[in-house]
Amino acid sequence: MASLAGLTLRTEGQYLIAAGAFDAQGRLLASRGKAVLVPVGERVFLGLRGSGEPLTPGKAPPLLSVAGRRLIPLICYEAFSRLTSLKGQAAGGDLIAVLASDRPLVGNRFAWEQAVGAVILRAVEQHAPAVRASLAGPAVIVSSDGRVLARSEPGTSGILTWAPVEGTQG
Repeated sequence: MASLAGLTLRTEGQYLIAAGAFDAQGRLLASRGKAVLVPVGERVFLGLRGSGEPLTPGKAPPLLSVAGRRLIPLICYEAFSRLTSLKGQAAGGDLIAVLASDRPLVGNRFAWEQAVGAVILRAVEQHAPAVRASLAGPAVIVSSDGRVLARSEPGTSGILTWAPVEGTQG
C-alpha cells in the first residue's frame, strides 16, 4: 500500500521536517519540506529561539502524488496557512492531507479543536476533502463541505477509516 508519512530530513547545512510519498515497498518517491515554520519553536523570531535545532524552510510546492491521488501535504502548523494550501491546489492537488505531531498540545482540548477547525476551514474554502493524521492528537476525515466524517480521539492508535452510507457523498 502506498502511503504518505512525516519524516525528518537532514543534509549538510539543512534540517527539514517533511512529508514523504512512499510506494507499496516503502521506498521514498518524493518529499516536501515544511515551509511555514512556527516562530521560536522552529525558527528564530524577535531574537528568541527554542531549545531545538532551527529548521530549514522547504522550497518545494505543497504537492505529492500517492496511489494516483494528488495530495496537498500540509505539515502540522501549515494547516493554518491558507496561502500554502492554495498553492497546493493551484499546482493540481485535490485532497488536503495534514500530518501533525500535536505533542506540544497534549492535554489541551482547546488547541486540538483549533487544529481540527483549521482543517475543516481549508476543506470548505477550497471545496476539497481533507484528512488529518496526528501522533498525539485527533485524526479526522473531512468532506469538501466541512462535515467531519470520521474522528479519532487523542491517544488512539490505528488507521482512521470512513465508508460512505449508500446514497451519501463524502
